[in-house]
Amino acid sequence: MKFVKKYALILDSKDGRVVKLSEKLKDLNFRIVLATDPESALEIVEKSNQISTILINGEICSGPGVSLIEKIGQINTTVTTIWFEPKGVKTKFDRVKPRTVIDYSSSISQLKQAISSRLLANIYPEHLLSAFSESCESFLRRSFKVFATPREAFLRSSNRLFAEATALLYMNGDNVKGQIAVTTTLEYATEIYKRVSNAEEFPRSKTWDLLGEIGNMVAGSFKACFPESEHCKIGLPTILYGEDIEIITKYNQPSLVLAFDEEANTIFVEFIFDTFDAEQALKGDTIEDIADEGDICFL
Repeated sequence: MKFVKKYALILDSKDGRVVKLSEKLKDLNFRIVLATDPESALEIVEKSNQISTILINGEICSGPGVSLIEKIGQINTTVTTIWFEPKGVKTKFDRVKPRTVIDYSSSISQLKQAISSRLLANIYPEHLLSAFSESCESFLRRSFKVFATPREAFLRSSNRLFAEATALLYMNGDNVKGQIAVTTTLEYATEIYKRVSNAEEFPRSKTWDLLGEIGNMVAGSFKACFPESEHCKIGLPTILYGEDIEIITKYNQPSLVLAFDEEANTIFVEFIFDTFDAEQALKGDTIEDIADEGDICFL
């Protein structure tokens, strides 16, 4: 989708602590650029708008790093800056502060979670996610008697479906290509059918019809809430049933997941994107061009 930007910049030494976290970014299919000095990092931001996230090792470049954040804030107000510092150190920032400050004493899992949450916020604008989540919560309650609580959205690199019953809808548009997967357990899908039908018999075909209808309404909410989907065509739902089903995509992009919990049951809504057309919409020099000019390399 156009608002996805696939480059993250790390300002650190080649064997620094932040560099060691770069694998998490790669899991999310971000290409990682390493700059070993603030001047090279600033050059990238000045010449290209392809960088969406900057991770700075404050331990090795505290003074210059603070100045860098100030300058980046003047050039690009949308870039996310994540500042790492030792435990007990409280770096003083001037008028422009980093979006997130993390100390090195945090566990690796906490650091990865912090990075993931910032990337998610940068890739998918929060107001769009909120609108979509509220729309799904509303129609689930109104049309299917499902009184679910939405979880915070998250990204994941695996495309193995969460449960055995899935309605899969294909998306095909100029800026969006991929699948929408609406997944839950067969037991929960049957329970929802019981609520809305008041029938005495529960044939599996009717459960599949209901799951497909939920999928259709999810697709409608997606088109209503995400402007990039305006000219996107969405196909009819296909029902998949079985364990350990994995959706294979051409580019192995990370998927976006929203979950709706009702007591011990969950409906997962997952966007599995085949392509991101971000680079076609971006202007300026490419990262590769800039990397050829300075002390910059890819990890």
